[in-house]
Amino acid sequence: MKLYPETVGCEGWKDRAFNNKNHIIRMIAYPFLCMLTAGIFILICK
Repeated sequence: MKLYPETVGCEGWKDRAFNNKNHIIRMIAYPFLCMLTAGIFILICK
């Protein structure tokens, strides 16, 4: 907490797991959603 000492007591520093979980889910799902939309556009543009 050298950069922002006034945030030492904030709840955000204690409970970061919810944010990490959402980011991991998005990192796993995003490539598959991109492949799905690319496949749909390929089928539509043929």
